[in-house]
Amino acid sequence: MPANTLHRQQQVSPFESKQKISTVSCRVIQRASRSVVVYASAGDRLSLFSPSKVNLFLRVVQRREDGYHDLASLFHVIDLGDDMEFSKLPAGSSVDKLVCSDPTIPHDDRNLVIKALNLFRRKTGKQECFEVTLEKRVPHGAGLGGGSGNAATTLYAANQLTGRPASNADLLTWSGDIGSDPTIPHDDRNLVIK
Repeated sequence: MPANTLHRQQQVSPFESKQKISTVSCRVIQRASRSVVVYASAGDRLSLFSPSKVNLFLRVVQRREDGYHDLASLFHVIDLGDDMEFSKLPAGSSVDKLVCSDPTIPHDDRNLVIKALNLFRRKTGKQECFEVTLEKRVPHGAGLGGGSGNAATTLYAANQLTGRPASNADLLTWSGDIGSDPTIPHDDRNLVIK
């Protein structure tokens, strides 16, 4: 088969996955419009599509003690998104490595991807560190939830690569500690958030 032929494609939602991830290397020819797409998964490596969203309406309900706001909104997940690749760093590594195509994106714990990894370790007790490659397509600061979608995808990936110590419900609950947008399960096109 030619190198660009799709061998196997699986759609996997970060919070509602009922399928196992393929261990066959594959290349995706077209993106799914509803779910995160697994491009490839082999052992300690996982490539995912991280979708963004638009707010069809948004109301700020109140400011929380942590500085974030409780929102009432109707989100619509769109096909614009970022490509993310995750791999476990060697045992004994103590710092995550984030590589991003957008030089304006911070690579430290100001980034929601790093915040998600730190949160995952705190909640699960897992010690693994990761290398994350982020190919940004969603404009930074555009209000499309690109960074928040990256955080949700990161929680999902860390869970997969460490043997699924957390349930999907756990990931959904924990994502609220990062902010409001990461709680969006990327398997619904429209979602009301209160």
